Amino acid sequence: MHRIDHSTAAVSIPTPNPSGSAGYFSEGNPSGSVPATIVTADWANSVQEEILGVVLNHGLTPSKTNNAQLLEAIKSSFLHAASGYQKLPSGWIIQWSQFDVTTTQNTVGAIQTGTGSFPIAFPTACRAIIKGSRPNGFGGSSNQSEAHSACIAPSSVSAYAWSIARNFTATPAGLVSLSYIAIGY
Repeated sequence: MHRIDHSTAAVSIPTPNPSGSAGYFSEGNPSGSVPATIVTADWANSVQEEILGVVLNHGLTPSKTNNAQLLEAIKSSFLHAASGYQKLPSGWIIQWSQFDVTTTQNTVGAIQTGTGSFPIAFPTACRAIIKGSRPNGFGGSSNQSEAHSACIAPSSVSAYAWSIARNFTATPAGLVSLSYIAIGY
């Protein structure tokens, strides 16, 4: 993605004309004397700046030879964020997060509990939380995943509750890394 660079391009963004009525593109109908929609500089500049805003916000340098920068920026927004959300056109919301818990119990069956907040509150309800796994599973040592069982469940439209149970005492207490995807509306 790059800004227009033709010799006729303006050096700085022009002041937009007053807003007209919102509408849609039309090919027109010459036999019915209906003109085709004219793509204005205001509209083109708006689209260009919206797209470049996403690209620049992700630290990318606009490139005339790379037509995948917008896709790269969008993917990095959702795939690499430790927590975030996506509102779908249907009204459903998908949220995700990851967090670490330092276990303090070495007794088999010992349970630790806690709560956390979703990135945003669901307007109506959280319908499901799917517990995920993170790279290296549970922190500390490779045995932490076997030493603990975890559960994450919604407690309200804006929060969740978690619990971790100790399965055996062969490994010391340590860092447990948890993640989830929550779905609601």
